[in-house]
Amino acid sequence: MLNNILTNQKLSYAILTLFGLLFFIYPIPHTIAIRYIVIILMFILTIFYAKNINLKYQTFKESPIYIPTLLYTALILWSIFVAIFSKYTLEAMGQIKSQLIMPMLVGFVAFVIANDTTNKYFSKQRILMLIFFSIFIHVAYSGLESIKYFLHHGKLLTRSPAMIGLDNLNFVTAFLLAILTVEVYFRIIDKKYYLPFDNFYFSLITIFIFFDFIVIQAKRLGVTSVAFLIGSLIILLIIRNRKRLNKKIVLIIITFTLITGGFIYKSFKNDPRWQTLIKTIPIAMNTEKYSAWRGKEIPELLPNLPNGKKVSGSNYMRIAWITKSIKLIIENPFGYGFSKLAFKNIIKAKYPNEKIRVTQAHSGFADLGLGSGIIGLMLWYGLIGYVIYISLKNYIEYENYFSLLSLFISTGFSFRMFIDSIFRDQELQQFLAMLILFLIFSQEEIKKNVKKFNKTYRHNNV
Repeated sequence: MLNNILTNQKLSYAILTLFGLLFFIYPIPHTIAIRYIVIILMFILTIFYAKNINLKYQTFKESPIYIPTLLYTALILWSIFVAIFSKYTLEAMGQIKSQLIMPMLVGFVAFVIANDTTNKYFSKQRILMLIFFSIFIHVAYSGLESIKYFLHHGKLLTRSPAMIGLDNLNFVTAFLLAILTVEVYFRIIDKKYYLPFDNFYFSLITIFIFFDFIVIQAKRLGVTSVAFLIGSLIILLIIRNRKRLNKKIVLIIITFTLITGGFIYKSFKNDPRWQTLIKTIPIAMNTEKYSAWRGKEIPELLPNLPNGKKVSGSNYMRIAWITKSIKLIIENPFGYGFSKLAFKNIIKAKYPNEKIRVTQAHSGFADLGLGSGIIGLMLWYGLIGYVIYISLKNYIEYENYFSLLSLFISTGFSFRMFIDSIFRDQELQQFLAMLILFLIFSQEEIKKNVKKFNKTYRHNNV
């Protein structure tokens, strides 16, 4: 009876629907309960589906996520070990369950989806489109509302009107940018595409998303991310075509270079924070002399620059928080107990007679280092380093679309992790799910192309 109800077709449709729904609601605030329900239901259905298709452990062992999964599991076990000896044992255990273990459930679903290559519902293009549109809906709403505001008031609304908030919107848009950048690259160089738009509509969508990310969302990190993506493309383009440079390739490289330079110049010219950054660093690193970082960003309490002007609150606070976090990690390299509020807990204990208003370090690097210590950081960056290595290797050797995509999202997440608290909640779940999908898609395509090459080679040499 149960087998008749839970057929592969019905399970596939249900899992795919829930997966798309999850990616849509991920960035929306106050949806934790809904996300948990969706994740658990999707996980249970995926267990039945994996049983139906007779998915074996050997498949996992031979997959590119085997070593990263071992490292991530070791990180969880180490974090539990640290939590046992922590002053914040109960809080740390609860945070490990929700922040580190929950992503494994989503990761399992992504693994099963990516490995069933015979199922039309789980095709690479369909999954990529599902992720793309689940995020694009939010970006399009934000952009169109801002343009509407411009038509009525004569200026752009540079704070997101979207229901997901600016920080969440900026984070998920970065994933869209990575997909679009890879798509542009392969359309120009290889005449290949995965997103089912012709070049005209694809160009409109790309321009709209880049405009929304840089102008409407108006975050300094947006320009930096775009410059990083395009700069990386230039380097990879040179590496890939070092033996076959021609006028077309040189023109593309020059164009990308000019675009990157334009983004950097625009950001530096329009954002005064860049112009005081260098002088702010030594002030922010002196966390004992200047204590403004312990409270809210109140202009009157901020220290002065050598010219007498106040430091930029954004520059000062983030640098001071990261600096203090590193000092605290050095003081206790074992870790204080994993928690997204680890920084607040430690600072309150260290300065018991002061009114501490800071709640977090605003850095995933700091959150992980404070919570799980140096060993936790080594395990995580060992995972990231391995992913970057195999992605770069597979891209250079096989010129694979998904290898380049996994390279961009892993480097982008690592970069952002230093200056944003993204090693937690939906951010980590989204990242790991996409990483698993793209790594396995890459392996599948490489195997298929190698078999095709070997078959052609044998045929030509008969």
